[in-house]
Amino acid sequence: MKNRYLLQDAIGLIDDTIITEAGNISAIKKSVKIRRHLTCAASLLLIFALLIPIASHLFTQNTYTPYMLNALEDPLHVNGKQSATIRGDGSPIGSNGSPPAFEFNLTGFCVKTEIVEILPDTYSTFQTHVTASKNTYRLIRFRTLDVINGKNIPETFLYRIPESKLVDLSYDCFYMSISQLATERYVMYNETKACLERFDEILFYDNFPELGNIIAFTDGIFDESLWQNKSWLYGYQFARYMLDEENEQLYVTRGCTEAYTRAKIDSQLPLLFDRYKSPSPQYITLDTEEEKTAFDYVTDFANGVFIPQYYSSTNVIYRRFINGIPTDETISFDFEKNEVEYSESRYTETDLQALENVALRIAEREEAYKQSFPEPKRIDTEGKKLYTLKVFGWYVKKDGTVYGVVQTRWTYSTKETIWTYHYVDEAFTVYDAKRKKEMELSRKKLIALVGENDYIYPYEYGEKRGQPLY
Repeated sequence: MKNRYLLQDAIGLIDDTIITEAGNISAIKKSVKIRRHLTCAASLLLIFALLIPIASHLFTQNTYTPYMLNALEDPLHVNGKQSATIRGDGSPIGSNGSPPAFEFNLTGFCVKTEIVEILPDTYSTFQTHVTASKNTYRLIRFRTLDVINGKNIPETFLYRIPESKLVDLSYDCFYMSISQLATERYVMYNETKACLERFDEILFYDNFPELGNIIAFTDGIFDESLWQNKSWLYGYQFARYMLDEENEQLYVTRGCTEAYTRAKIDSQLPLLFDRYKSPSPQYITLDTEEEKTAFDYVTDFANGVFIPQYYSSTNVIYRRFINGIPTDETISFDFEKNEVEYSESRYTETDLQALENVALRIAEREEAYKQSFPEPKRIDTEGKKLYTLKVFGWYVKKDGTVYGVVQTRWTYSTKETIWTYHYVDEAFTVYDAKRKKEMELSRKKLIALVGENDYIYPYEYGEKRGQPLY
């Protein structure tokens, strides 16, 4: 029976005399006494009729067909997208485009190297923060010929370089200043093979190798042709004017010898050691059986995928990823106390075998937004520039239920004198595959459901927030 017909029937059961005499209280009381059973029945039917659309909204409108995912079935492949930038380039808000200083950084790991091999595949890293943009990289294996600054440097090591900066590296040797990217058993996504890959050696990197931290030599002479590559001109535009005379930060001049460079560096190192200690790479050290068991657990893909999110000389934190999407499950190692700390949230095999595929939802949302651009509800966009529109996702477990969250974030910006201002709005779609419920929630309701989360914008939506350009 349709709702409207049920409502009409309920109204039809009310006596016409009661309606006509509605202004006469005595008549109403008399009529109610005479027709008590009839009006009670009509009232119940009215309430029932009014509840039907409410129940329909609660239990029918929000139900959906999940994109079911068994995260243990094929944990190394990603079916969907980690995140999607619909518009915007992801460069930091407030940046005025000024490059870092062009220099050879002596406070890092400084080594003389030669190339062993350039790995053929392209890689990317999993992002866990909304402002991070996805970049692609190549990996190069170098052999350490000499250590200029540092200790415990491995004989060979992997070096991550932005794919756009990989050029012809046919030089005799290099002086490199590098930073450690990760400890052993680091995980990256192999874009070429569309799967995750684990590396059992420590990795080094430099996000801006074109800014002076790689110096090439050919036949013992500084070879500036490396810096003259088209994709390296961002740095060379400054270096070309610095090479005609001695410079405190470069340690090379045009046409100088390797001996000149090494002597100049060696003369500067004692001055630095007054403020800096000679660095040593961080290696995983496991002293207890509990640590060894936990480390094997997080680095064995049979248990799912854990990726190190933070490491220092004293601790490292691994986070579980599901199909490329971060979760709230972490395992932390404290090497000073020889302790392992597990997050309150733990995903069971049952959880992992029946999940919403958030990565597919992100890909689906990206296509929908490209077809029809979504307008933010809490930002007055007049006179403002769209800085970025991003879609990303995360999993969170609360009270035994795993929720998949697809989050949309709009960021608009304006510039006034030396200040950049930004304005943020967000929308959340929450999937409960277990109950087949899809929910569009406000920030307040989302926090009430799953608790506070670092991915949720902490300030007032649409609020003007500024920072200087420099």
